[in-house]
Amino acid sequence: MSPFDYLILAHLLGDFPLQTSWMAINKTTKWFPLIAHSLLYTATLGVIAFFGFGGLAWWQLLAIFLAHVLLDRRRFVTWWITQVMRTDLSKNQWLGIMVDQVFHVTLLALILQIS
Repeated sequence: MSPFDYLILAHLLGDFPLQTSWMAINKTTKWFPLIAHSLLYTATLGVIAFFGFGGLAWWQLLAIFLAHVLLDRRRFVTWWITQVMRTDLSKNQWLGIMVDQVFHVTLLALILQIS
């Protein structure tokens, strides 16, 4: 598997089965669940990257953490959908999840390439 494959696997684990319902429900409005989820997500990526291909640099982990906080707070994703895509998010709830995931995966690829 390539380093990117490991990061995708870690992303899927950290963003779905390892995220509690408390985190998922509250992360967009409260900082503690958002930080807890983002730390767990980043730790998951860090551990899988370490065992999969030797690991990520500290700055890559920091970038992943900060990007995850930014995206999962949802303000950026909401702004993108309403201002750039010019779409009514209330009529396309699935779009919020898809745009969020596209940004997560794109950022992982960019962070990996910058190394």
